[in-house]
Amino acid sequence: MLILLLAGCPSFSEFGRVDTVGSFVDTSSTSDNDQDGYSPRQGDCDDGDASINPGATETVNDGVDSNCDGEDDT
Repeated sequence: MLILLLAGCPSFSEFGRVDTVGSFVDTSSTSDNDQDGYSPRQGDCDDGDASINPGATETVNDGVDSNCDGEDDT
């Protein structure tokens, strides 16, 4: 029964996501608060840190998803 109830609920991604430090990110925002050229709507997963954005280069095993692809990879 629980599955049926949850099936009708909007997914978390429709409202936003959690950034690299655990803060909620409103993905509808077009503001670029850290001035890195990317807004949350454009995929910036931490709009408070200019070094973290979809165009950033990953650093091996630093524990940070620098390019906002959901993984700490290179």
